[in-house]
Amino acid sequence: MAVERFVCLALTTKHPTHGWEIGRRALGALYDGAARLAPEKVGFDEAHMRKRHPCATVEDVRPLWAPGAAQDDTIPSIYDAPTLYWKRAGPPKAEGSFGHTIRTRHGVIDPTTVRMLVGYKPDIDYMTLFTTWCALYRPLQGYVHLFTAPEICKGYPKLIAGAGEFGMGGMWGRFRDGGFGSVRDQKTYNLGAANYFPRDILTDEKTTELEAEGFLVSPLGEGQLLQLCPGLDAVAQDFASFSQRRVLAKRIIGPQLFVIGSEPGA
Repeated sequence: MAVERFVCLALTTKHPTHGWEIGRRALGALYDGAARLAPEKVGFDEAHMRKRHPCATVEDVRPLWAPGAAQDDTIPSIYDAPTLYWKRAGPPKAEGSFGHTIRTRHGVIDPTTVRMLVGYKPDIDYMTLFTTWCALYRPLQGYVHLFTAPEICKGYPKLIAGAGEFGMGGMWGRFRDGGFGSVRDQKTYNLGAANYFPRDILTDEKTTELEAEGFLVSPLGEGQLLQLCPGLDAVAQDFASFSQRRVLAKRIIGPQLFVIGSEPGA
């Protein structure tokens, strides 16, 4: 995965995730011929992936999708289904994970995260993959973004990165890594090139304001898709303009919603 340019797709959800129907469709979006993102390794952690579980087809991965959970549209109580991790050597090089929701002893649904970090190739339709996952998972929030030099610190992405706001644990590091804070304290770090929000955040009033400024807002599942630019490549072509547009969009939505309040270099 080139340090100079990569894509992050990430969402957080409270929607039921354990049934194989959602697994088949979520994974299937990676195996789609147009996506060219089929996993080459799958497992519950790095050691488990080294066992070389079959993953040539979507059906090969079925035994690893929430094993032991009811394969329906319910959210199990207490049962903690293992997150499914996957990798491919490329091209493009990619890694990602599919987490699972859980209902606590007190009946509270804990959200989970679905994410992917992937090398950027202009002929891959990352946007369609993102909207497919959003329609499937009904997220609390989500984004897809092309990260280029201004938003990447040297040596990132790696499992161990430097400290500070651009490091793995810092706010920019969490934004680059597809993070949303903790399970019980969800956060919105920043806006990506395209973003999914529920309608209680992108209200009719805010949508009208955003559209008046030239932003594209369109219905997607139970929420709204907000695009800050025509496509991911626009971020690389003119980051300064994208940065200005992001500042404006955050001002309209409400800057208090976002952890990151400034732009790189500002």
